[in-house]
Amino acid sequence: MSQNNPNILYVGLMMSESAKNYWSSVANAPSRGLLFDSHLESCSVVDLRTWIDLEMSSVASRLDMSFTSLGSFYLHALLSKYERSQERLTANVKSIQIWSLFPKVRASFGLAVERLKSNEAASIAECLAHPIKPVRLHRLFYAMSILSLLAPLLCFVNPFFLLVIFAIWVINCGITWHYGFAVRAQCSGLVGIAILLQSGPKVLEALQNTSFPEVEQLSILNKECRPLRRKISYMLLPGYTQDGLLRIFIDFINTISLLELSLSCRAINSVHRETSVCVRLFNLIGRIDALQGLSATLSTFPHYCIPLFDGNARGFQMENVLHPLVKDPVPNTIREADKSVILTGMNMSGKTTFLKAIGINAILAQTVGVALASKLCIQRVVVKTLINRSDSVVGGRSHYFSEVCDLLEMLNAASSDAGKHFFLFDELFRGTNTVDRIAASKAVLDYFAKRFTTFSSSHDLELVSLLADSFEPYNFVGIVYDNEVKFDYKIRPGVCRERNAINLMVSAGYPSEITTAAAHLASQHTMASEDWSTCQAFSVSV
Repeated sequence: MSQNNPNILYVGLMMSESAKNYWSSVANAPSRGLLFDSHLESCSVVDLRTWIDLEMSSVASRLDMSFTSLGSFYLHALLSKYERSQERLTANVKSIQIWSLFPKVRASFGLAVERLKSNEAASIAECLAHPIKPVRLHRLFYAMSILSLLAPLLCFVNPFFLLVIFAIWVINCGITWHYGFAVRAQCSGLVGIAILLQSGPKVLEALQNTSFPEVEQLSILNKECRPLRRKISYMLLPGYTQDGLLRIFIDFINTISLLELSLSCRAINSVHRETSVCVRLFNLIGRIDALQGLSATLSTFPHYCIPLFDGNARGFQMENVLHPLVKDPVPNTIREADKSVILTGMNMSGKTTFLKAIGINAILAQTVGVALASKLCIQRVVVKTLINRSDSVVGGRSHYFSEVCDLLEMLNAASSDAGKHFFLFDELFRGTNTVDRIAASKAVLDYFAKRFTTFSSSHDLELVSLLADSFEPYNFVGIVYDNEVKFDYKIRPGVCRERNAINLMVSAGYPSEITTAAAHLASQHTMASEDWSTCQAFSVSV
């Protein structure tokens, strides 16, 4: 199976359909989930191009075994922000490791957040992202509600108060008709917040007698939430009671007494005042859920490690690095490389997948604190990629010119940023002629390599010799037998001079007239003698 065309593994989110739909609607935005965590807001973000090039939305889905949408939000936010605090990365790793030691606690936690899997809970994030506006006339509603309840008692004193009761009820019906719809609309997200507030103590109980660093924070936060929890009960919020005659009777009582309207206003104003507390609880439960899910997912991989960060040297080391989206991934190793790296190899041999695996793990190391490798030692860097390209007919930019502009933009951004960068390029300038492509690629890659750690793939073997002073060559090879291409997806030092493009045309079923002519022309082409490193690879001639 080609690692350039992997079978993607998707782990379904354990939540309601509405939550899944909301996740899908914003899945390609790396800033999703960042509305809430003030600390994450201060971190450097993974840029949109890199996010899309590395398929980070699919990576988030693959790593996500959260019970709730809160966990999915937090994990997405975690993956999209570079964490520069080693203390926070260590806290992430500690929680992940503790979860692996307490499988029974995971089951208890799942029961504690059961209500947060509901459709109502799916609206929590949107409710917190767009804070509820306070109701200005709530005191009038309270007064009219009290009058409607006290007036019937006055009938025992004087029957005249029957007219007063009727007048109050008519006024209350008018208030309900005029203000009820707007208040009910604001209450749609309060059911989810009520569920969130009631889930806090249950989560704390599930995590008792464990050493999770979040337990102390949750205990303190639950105490802060107690007054708000008393003021909001989802049993009293609009639309929660089941349909039928009971619902009709309750609606009638609520209309004439303004009881539901008053309780709703009380809840709305309370949430408005205590939004920050709700946000903190959302973050904390989301964090706990995200890390438990991540712990469960990591156990399905052959290995993972805690990365080491070298703040001085430009070198890097990676052993048995894996791509999370590939089924049965092949581990690859580059040990103690002091130069940038250039990759050569046959089509579909795994070059692009390896570039993506490096980028994904560099991001995982700096956002979560783990890497899918047996060892990873890197600098703290910002990962930048140029893997997928596109042209623009409307913008009047060709495939090649778009790439030229994108590269310049990346270079200018990196040069103006004091931080360190790690660049991943896949076959630069593929949209132009051979001479210009090699000349431009040599100049650009030389420029980048002098300033940043750079990985690039190429089919132009001339580049290997031209870049010998600044790039270390590695290759991927394959075997073609009986018109079938076989790859082992293992990286090796040196250069691969074998070609398989025509063999792949044969495998795809091209007419023999085309493939034979192509093979003949290719055999007539002789490349100028160069001091290439060799690699062990062969292919069966067409």
